[in-house]
Amino acid sequence: MKRQLVKVQEKQINVEKKVDIMIQILQLKTNEPKKGSKKINVPAQIAQSRRDGYQQGITEKDFIWKIKNETGSILKYNSAENKEKSGFIIEFVKGQYPEEVEGVIREGIKTNFESIKAKKRREETGKQEEHNKKMAVYSRMRRSSRNQIDANRKRKKYIFMSDVSISSSTTTSVKPADLDDNQKRWLFVGICLHSVISPALRKYIVPILTKLFHKLSIQYRIDTQTYPKYLQKYPTTNAFLNYEAANNNKAVYGNQRAKYDYAIKNAVDLSKLFILTHMTHYTGFDEKCDSSALLGLIINIDQFPPVVKSVAENVRRDVRNPWAHCDFTEWDAIKYATSFQLMEKLVKDLSLSSIDENQIVVEINKWKENGQRFLSGTTFGLELVNEIRQQTQSLAEYSKHVVTTTDNNFLKMKKELDNCEKVFENKVNNLKKNNEREFCELKEVSKHFSVTIH
Repeated sequence: MKRQLVKVQEKQINVEKKVDIMIQILQLKTNEPKKGSKKINVPAQIAQSRRDGYQQGITEKDFIWKIKNETGSILKYNSAENKEKSGFIIEFVKGQYPEEVEGVIREGIKTNFESIKAKKRREETGKQEEHNKKMAVYSRMRRSSRNQIDANRKRKKYIFMSDVSISSSTTTSVKPADLDDNQKRWLFVGICLHSVISPALRKYIVPILTKLFHKLSIQYRIDTQTYPKYLQKYPTTNAFLNYEAANNNKAVYGNQRAKYDYAIKNAVDLSKLFILTHMTHYTGFDEKCDSSALLGLIINIDQFPPVVKSVAENVRRDVRNPWAHCDFTEWDAIKYATSFQLMEKLVKDLSLSSIDENQIVVEINKWKENGQRFLSGTTFGLELVNEIRQQTQSLAEYSKHVVTTTDNNFLKMKKELDNCEKVFENKVNNLKKNNEREFCELKEVSKHFSVTIH
């Protein structure tokens, strides 16, 4: 009897140690964001709607997901055997949220299916009871840990406030100004323009401009032309072509046009003929080829479909230009919503593959929702705050390449982006400190809890 009791105690201790390790791993993961993570974020209301649809499918339609087929092969949520059930849930969620992207709904269904599949496996292998025990111990530890952490914080409050007071009196650094609601909206629209719309447009324009380059090379020999026999106007629109930026002509020869190198050797140099010189900071279709240049190319070149040219004009006039002018009084809730609607419409009018379109639309909605959550005061985790900081840093780096000492708009934009970068850098540092402090406190409580159980 005593041996059995000892074995039970040893088993319980081993389970508790495993849970302790699990908690530490979870804390470490939140303290160190995953690089290159592409997981789609499923909003809480969509997750709840998906759960409701799942339950309704069981009660009304008698739908049951199949984990394995008759041959024993593992199935997925979108396998033929589960298509009807998953389709029912998608329709249910779409009925409540008709504007939600289907890819987000499918991600939620996939997560639900994998959870059910894991539970089924545990039941088949007899591990479900052990799992339930782990979860029970984990739940008790979380409650005990939270109580202990709260108590520790109260004990340390006076010491902490004293440290802050001393630190404040000895430091000379200036805290960056926090962002108001209009600045937050402006920032998240800028992130979406720079990190989502611009990459999509770069990918879209390259094959069209490459085809046009080959066409003009054959018909007008633009790849070997010299002064004064060069193509001065674009034949189909009769618009003058700008050779200042091509081959770095303006920088090297100034206004001595007779000395310009008029040979156009690739699609990148061809693109510079259609836009203003100050917009041609790029040497390839990379990050320096920004939304201003990309939208200008689509608007000015006849090779792009009229519907795309029209919405590109709207995005430039109503989103990109106001964003670059940095007038925060414009960026109210209506301006914010309209901007994201226009950017999404532009992407949908590009006639991309359904996979590419869905991925881009999901990214647009991700930044739209992140901005709304940030505006509402929702607490963000370290990984998300760090991603926002990185995107803000990318915007700030971009502004350094396009800013000129004579352009007040870009000078103001650079100043505001630098401030935004500092704000989020502070938030990241504070979250890291909080995570480290909570991890240390949780570790202490876990040891205390283990001693109590013994």
